[in-house]
Amino acid sequence: SHELRTPLNGIVGLSEVLLESSELDKQSKEMIELINHSGKRLTDLVNDILDDASLNNGELILHRENLQLEPIIEKEIRSLSVELKPGVALSFDDNSKETWLIADPVRIKQILHNLVGNAIKFTPSGEVRINVSTVQQHVEICVSDTGIGIPSDRLEAIFDNFSQVDGSLKRMYNGVGLGLSITKKLVELHGGNITVVSELGKGSQFVVELPLTD
Repeated sequence: SHELRTPLNGIVGLSEVLLESSELDKQSKEMIELINHSGKRLTDLVNDILDDASLNNGELILHRENLQLEPIIEKEIRSLSVELKPGVALSFDDNSKETWLIADPVRIKQILHNLVGNAIKFTPSGEVRINVSTVQQHVEICVSDTGIGIPSDRLEAIFDNFSQVDGSLKRMYNGVGLGLSITKKLVELHGGNITVVSELGKGSQFVVELPLTD
């Protein structure tokens, strides 16, 4: 992993330095942005494979702290908004004033990034909506979209390693199918649960349930 990360960090870092230059013409800037984007995608893939191996081996340790959920969601929305396709809206409905968890902030961010990023990826038009509510001693984070949906016979399989709905979608949308598998394991490691409801052609709804701070 270190052998892969060192050159990748160099590619991503140096391309970002180049992008800050005011001397670049439009074509050069677009090419360097592509290099930067490709480097980040490959870095994410390396990280996903490492996280998956650590989770499967029981080696991933959570660094829990008392944290507020809403600022993390708002930051992820700002980060992922650049990936929205024209005609797709991203909104956050917060039905609770302040939601506090004892959780690993890095892993909570990773869970949100995977779910919201997936919803954006598979929603060509319409809306991606995030909703937070409290139910008894749990918080429910609902990520819903108006995207392509998932066939009923594939709902359970999407949480398996290297799983996607079908091969044609894999070619169309990229990715190796580790994001949801890792997300499910991270949620369960926090003592929570994740469920999905979906209809082909009408969108999907993922609900993450996590224990609240006493």
